Amino acid sequence: MLVAYVDDCILINPKEQRDLHTKFVQDFNATYEITDKGDISLHLGVNYFRDRAWGILHCNQSKYIASLLEKFRMENCNPVSTQLPPNVKTYKATAED
Repeated sequence: MLVAYVDDCILINPKEQRDLHTKFVQDFNATYEITDKGDISLHLGVNYFRDRAWGILHCNQSKYIASLLEKFRMENCNPVSTQLPPNVKTYKATAED
């Protein structure tokens, strides 16, 4: 799978297709100047951490959230849990609401 956003691309494939991955990178590099930066760690504000032993890819936007808090001078604010209690029923607002 190739994920592209303007000039940023991510190539994702199972390890069984490593040869296909290498061939694609070589062919793509013949036409376009590319840089292989290895395993992904940050892309478009999303942080990635791969746990190969468990086969898990963790994604979060903690750096982006921290930058927003800093931008609005809220980096020292106190977090508060605002979760709804279990089994709360929500309803769609109507025009009268």
